Amino acid sequence: MKRLLALFMLCSSLVLLVSCAITNEGYEPEVGNTVIEETERFLFSPESPVKLTAEEEKEIIFTFATQNNDPAPDVSEYTVRCYGSATTDEYGKVYAVVIEKPNYNPIVFDEYFESPYDYPVTREYKSDAYDVWSDMRAPLLIYANGEFFAWKNSPVKGEFLAEILDTYRRYNEDFYNAMDGK
Repeated sequence: MKRLLALFMLCSSLVLLVSCAITNEGYEPEVGNTVIEETERFLFSPESPVKLTAEEEKEIIFTFATQNNDPAPDVSEYTVRCYGSATTDEYGKVYAVVIEKPNYNPIVFDEYFESPYDYPVTREYKSDAYDVWSDMRAPLLIYANGEFFAWKNSPVKGEFLAEILDTYRRYNEDFYNAMDGK
């Protein structure tokens, strides 16, 4: 009788486990691994702290498009995100921007870390103090007076660049934490 009862309990447990597995009842995915997070969590934040005027945005887009052999750009196909602006005597207004070209697809965070060599992400230097990671298809750029500048010969110096990069890191904190100072 004890064997029969034990066999009954074993079969009942097996049926319960199989039914839970089929219905996913009682299943809770690990934090950070849900389908929604994997598809909506981008490598670099789509947010930016500075709102540009329509005129400023058009000027930046037209300069960028011309530089990239698009003589008649559709402004609505480009996205400009600004992480800071300053006014200088020599160059006038200077902007730190990310420009997304037409058909730009942001890199998904989890996909990058699963296969990092499939995605164009780079690191740019001015010195040890100015170190920025960026998606090469939409890098963080310095724009002033109708042209784009490399970080190494930016028209603004020191404090402004440090402030831009601090802001950029804050908005992309997950990425920088994941890179763990690499």
